[in-house]
Amino acid sequence: MTLLVMRLRERAQPVDGAGGDGGRDLFEYTDDDKLVVYEAKSFTGRMTPGRRRQVRKSLVSVARHQPDHWDLLVPIDPNPAEQAWFDGLRGEFEFVRHWRGRIWLDEKCAAHPDLVRYALQESADYILERIAQARAERDVLHCGISDYLERARALHGRVQEISPHYAVQTLLDADGRTVVHLSPRGPDPDGQGAIRLTGPVRFAGHDGQEARRRQRFEEVMRFGGEVELSADNLAEATLSGPAGLGLERIAVGGVRISSARQEVTPPLQGQVAVQLSSGVPLASLPVRFTQRVSGSDGGILYGSDMTGVMRVRLRYSHGDRSAQLKFTFQPPEAAMPLMVSDGLGQYETEVDTDVNVVDVMRSDSDPAYAMAVVKVKNRGEECPVGAVTVLFYDAQGTFYSEGVNHFMELGRGDTVTVNVEAISEGKAKRAEVVEVSCQ
Repeated sequence: MTLLVMRLRERAQPVDGAGGDGGRDLFEYTDDDKLVVYEAKSFTGRMTPGRRRQVRKSLVSVARHQPDHWDLLVPIDPNPAEQAWFDGLRGEFEFVRHWRGRIWLDEKCAAHPDLVRYALQESADYILERIAQARAERDVLHCGISDYLERARALHGRVQEISPHYAVQTLLDADGRTVVHLSPRGPDPDGQGAIRLTGPVRFAGHDGQEARRRQRFEEVMRFGGEVELSADNLAEATLSGPAGLGLERIAVGGVRISSARQEVTPPLQGQVAVQLSSGVPLASLPVRFTQRVSGSDGGILYGSDMTGVMRVRLRYSHGDRSAQLKFTFQPPEAAMPLMVSDGLGQYETEVDTDVNVVDVMRSDSDPAYAMAVVKVKNRGEECPVGAVTVLFYDAQGTFYSEGVNHFMELGRGDTVTVNVEAISEGKAKRAEVVEVSCQ
């Protein structure tokens, strides 16, 4: 039942009961910051007086955690007397919510057959069914491809049942090797589903390709990404993982290590700026970072400009607070030539506006940067997408940074407030709007 709840409720975390679980088998904090506790009991038959005392004892313990809701999971559907007893618990424990019984559990388990297999892998019916399938695998393919497809579908279904932690996909690569992809089915807060690669990773000392692979491996460990290791690199390494996968019986022929990309919500806004060595800005372009990967020392942010033509990769280090930028350009197949022209010039039409710098202050997101609060009133035609460019000056009146931010759908006569952050650290005394442009 613990694995079922974790599959249904991604935020649910199990409680190690070694020192007493305090009336909790699992708990979660919901989106609205409410604490929900789940208590799982393996009772069968009826809810006897002794079992009712156990449930009440659990409620007394869990009340110390002040939950907002408490659910009982037990493979018993309550009869009227048992339901009345359960409803009466709310008079003393207001957080009591649901009795999840046999019908509810059967319905949820039916949607997750891998969990059923995990729990009942020793049952006689299960073993006999697998023996019949094993015999079928040795039979000739009387009906040709249709037999092959039927068996392939059956095997694919069975392999999904070997672990509640991972979905399994297999394919043959160009060299005829069997490649197995293991994808996590959900979060694994207690590490029970972790796959571990144990042992030294070796790289040949006088091989240029191996030197580059070692450098890539170290970068992936530090910042995230993807790297492939060969059998020679892993000659002394072993794989281990959750029971059922059988990884310990596999000779490691090669491993591809990939960091899971996480969505950045909301996207991080940034500016790519081109400026002279004196610091005077020439042009800038808004970018949005929407994905990231992480490593031991930092991570990588992935983003693009508004058209998607320019891709931006930002690798950052926590240790020395440094960063590296990489740009690639990938014109969309259906794009017109004007769309894929120099992106730094995409805001080409100046807007007839009244502008007013309301305030110059420290940025809300990072106090090391200045921010100008600008009010823009449109006196001209409607602007679907526009940008405000601001120059920042220090206490001595010296220009030190530029900032750009964009706005959406500014109609004729409309007013919008735009917060424009400087792209360089510093304390600004004055800010000047030098351009309001429209795409």
